Amino acid sequence: MLADSKFARLDDLPTNYFKNCERLKKIAANLHLQIVPAMFSVGYSNDLLFKDPNLAEGLEVKDSLFKVKAGEARLVADPPVALDRVSFMDESVTVKDGVATVRPGKDVSRLVYTLAVAPHRCYHVSVKIRTKDVKGPPEVKVLGGPWTLNWANLGVKPSQEWTEHHAIFNSLDNKEVRVYFGIWNDPRGELQWKDWKIEEVGLLNVLRRDGAPCTVKDARSGKTYQEGTDYDRIADPHMGNDPWPGEYQVWHEPPVIRTHLPDGTRLRVSWYHPVVIYDGQVAACISEPKTMELLADQAKRMKQLWDVPLYMMQHDEFRTCNWDEACQHRHLTPGQMLAENVKQCTDLVRPSRAAVWNDMFDPFHNAVKGPYYLVNGPWTGSWEGLDKSVLILNWNYGNGTSR
Repeated sequence: MLADSKFARLDDLPTNYFKNCERLKKIAANLHLQIVPAMFSVGYSNDLLFKDPNLAEGLEVKDSLFKVKAGEARLVADPPVALDRVSFMDESVTVKDGVATVRPGKDVSRLVYTLAVAPHRCYHVSVKIRTKDVKGPPEVKVLGGPWTLNWANLGVKPSQEWTEHHAIFNSLDNKEVRVYFGIWNDPRGELQWKDWKIEEVGLLNVLRRDGAPCTVKDARSGKTYQEGTDYDRIADPHMGNDPWPGEYQVWHEPPVIRTHLPDGTRLRVSWYHPVVIYDGQVAACISEPKTMELLADQAKRMKQLWDVPLYMMQHDEFRTCNWDEACQHRHLTPGQMLAENVKQCTDLVRPSRAAVWNDMFDPFHNAVKGPYYLVNGPWTGSWEGLDKSVLILNWNYGNGTSR
C-alpha cells in the first residue's frame, strides 16, 4: 500500500513528481510487487482540505453576543465564565500560591472545576504547565453530558519550563461542563499547573461555505444584517491555512467584525467552526457537494496515474460528523451518510477493485451507536454501503467477535 498526502492534489504537482512515480512503477514490476495506492481522505481529511479548508465539518455556535465600538464588533461574554470553584481534587494534587503540584506515583491526578456555560458557544481554556521527566501526557479534558467536548493534544513536552497551552471546546447543548486539569497515564516525574483560565471566544476558525452559514443579527430587533453592506466580509486568515492549507491551529486570536454600525449596537452572531482531534486531525464534511467533486477528481487522476487493479479507500477513524447545515438538511444518520459515501467512492474506483479499513463499518469496532468522539448520531448501518467486492482490511484482530 502506498499513501501520500499529495495524492489529493495531483493537479498542483511538478513534472518530476510524475517521473518519480513512473520510476517507482518500474521498480515494483521488476520486484513483482503490486502497488495499492491509497486515496479518499474521509476521516483524516487534512490533505483533501488543502484544496479548500472551508470544507471541514463544523460545530455550530449560536447567537454569541458582540458589541460595536469604534468600527469593530467584539465578543461580549454572555454569560461571563471563570474557573473559580474547585469541585474535586485528587489527594495527589496540592494547590499553593496559585500553583497546582502533582505528587508522582498515583494512577490518576486531577483538578476539576464545574461551571455554567451557555449552550452552543465556543470556549477557550489556557493554562501554563511545567514538567520534568513526565511520562504523561498532561491533559485538559472538558466533559458535558455524555460528551467529551475537546480532543486535541496539548503538546506538552516531558521536560519543559512554564509554557502556555490551549484547549478549545464547543459546549453543544450543555448548560454545565466539567473542566479537568490532570494526568491519567503513568504520572511519574514532576508536573505543575498555574494561571488556568477560561473565556468565551468569538470567530475562531470560522468556516465560510453555504452548508456552514455565518449570520449577524441585531440583538434587539432580530434584523439580519447584510455582509458587504452593513459589515465587512467575515474571514479568519488563519483558518486551515497555518502553516499551510489543510492545517488547523487549535488557538489563535480570532478576527473582529469590521462595521459602520453605530457604537453600542449589540449583535447576535452565529457560525460554524472545525474541531481538531489529537495532533491536527480534521474531518471534511461529506455532505458538501464540493467534497464529493474533489474525491471524484482525485479518483480520475489517480486511475490515470497508477492504472492498478486495487485501490485503498482511506475511510477510517472518522471523528466529527453531522453538525452543520449541509448534514442536518439531509435528515440522515452519520451511518447512512457514510454508507452512501463509501458506495459512491467504490463506484469511482471501478473497474478496479476497492479495499477499505474495517473500523468505520464494523459494529464491533467504530460503527457503534455512540457517542463516538464528536459524531452527532450513530455510525450503525454504515456497512450497508459496502459492496461485496470491497476488500476489508481488518485491524480489529484483538476482538474475537469481529469477522
